[in-house]
Amino acid sequence: MNQSLPPPNSIKSFLLSELIKGHTISEKTQNWNSFRSRLSELNQKITISFKWVEFKNSFGHPGRYRVHFLEETEKEKAIELYKKLVETPVKL
Repeated sequence: MNQSLPPPNSIKSFLLSELIKGHTISEKTQNWNSFRSRLSELNQKITISFKWVEFKNSFGHPGRYRVHFLEETEKEKAIELYKKLVETPVKL
């Protein structure tokens, strides 16, 4: 991530910082109860792309999950949104 960006102060800002860094995120890697809600809130402000990953569980049954990532064209908008998120106090 750009050195001038402050550290994240919430799950939403953490997820966005991971996307800005070029990392992918999914329910498999970020197992918070609010993962999908926070991702949906972010996706209302910027476009977060995804691809499906298929797998077989331990019983051989197929399944799939989404891996989310940020397109390079959305990076500047994401950085501006991130700065707004970390400037806003977290409500408890």
